[in-house]
Amino acid sequence: MKKYALLFLATVWLIGLYSCLDCRDVECPDGDSKLLFILSKVDSSDLILGGQYLLDSLTITPILIDTTKSGARTRIEPGFDNTYYNTLIWADNNTSGYIIQLDSLPPDTLLVTTMPSKGDGCCSSITEFDKLLLNGDSIFNDYSVYAIKIYK
Repeated sequence: MKKYALLFLATVWLIGLYSCLDCRDVECPDGDSKLLFILSKVDSSDLILGGQYLLDSLTITPILIDTTKSGARTRIEPGFDNTYYNTLIWADNNTSGYIIQLDSLPPDTLLVTTMPSKGDGCCSSITEFDKLLLNGDSIFNDYSVYAIKIYK
């Protein structure tokens, strides 16, 4: 009986080891992210691609829940041939929002609520956006909405 118990435990251990090895090759996403666009109130044109403001004049500062810990990443970068730009924010458990500043214009405040991923398997620990509040107004958020448009 003891021999079968050891064989059973060894089998369970090998299955567990194999499933962990499978996860090593899985490329999990960084988590939920949103694109930011800065648009004109007058004609909805992109203020950065249109040349009214430089991409360097855009800053995004995370609002941290616990200032002793790191928060969400942001990325602002020009695309190929300046035909587009990437302004991305990521969901993070230690980030309650972002201050978005374009040049000397009044800043915008994006407050966020996050939730754990509904994923499974190797990528089950991803944080996603649950709610978004831009300058006091709720932004509808679901899996079909990936962009936040700010009008200036």
